[in-house]
Amino acid sequence: MSRLQHILCRDFPRRTIALTTSEYALVFQYASLDQVAGTKYHHYTNATRCLVEFSSVSSIETSSYRLLGYGYGTLGLITLGEDVFLCVITGSSQAAMVRPGETVSRIDNVDFFCLTRAAYEDQLTYEADTQFAADELSRVFGFEDRELTTDHPFIALKKLLSDGSFYYSLDFNLTDRVQNR
Repeated sequence: MSRLQHILCRDFPRRTIALTTSEYALVFQYASLDQVAGTKYHHYTNATRCLVEFSSVSSIETSSYRLLGYGYGTLGLITLGEDVFLCVITGSSQAAMVRPGETVSRIDNVDFFCLTRAAYEDQLTYEADTQFAADELSRVFGFEDRELTTDHPFIALKKLLSDGSFYYSLDFNLTDRVQNR
C-alpha cells in the first residue's frame, strides 16, 4: 500500500497523537473545558472535545514524539466512557482497480489510539487476552447475565471494522458512481 503514515504520540505537555506523511501532519489533542471556553462550543459542557490541526510536518517538532506504529488513514474519533480514541487503518490490501490510477482498498486491520491517556497503549496486541473474548464465550455457553469488566472497550468494534467488509479509496470518492465522475 502507498501513502504510509507514521502514528506518533507525545505525552507532555498534553497527550497528542499525530498522523504524519513525508509532507503533512494531522495532529489530535483531547481538549479540556477551559481550552474551549473562548470558542463557540463553550456551551456544550457535557460534550467531549478534541482539537485537530492540519499542518506541514516541518511545523511540528517530531523529535518530541515517539512512534506508535504505521497507518493508512483514519476512520475518525470515538468516545467510549470518558476516553476518546482515534481509529486508524493499520492494515489494508488492494481490492480493485476501477480505472488506471483509481484503486479500492479493503480494510484488513484497525487500531484505536487513546487521546486521553496511555493506559491502552502498551497492549495494542490485545485480541487474545481480552475480556471481550471471555464475553463472547459466555454468550455461546449461556452466561449472558454475568457482568464482565473489559480491559479494551473497543475490541468488538475493532473486530467488526477489521473483518474485510469495509473499503476505502485514497484516489476518489467511493460513494460516487463511475458514470457520474
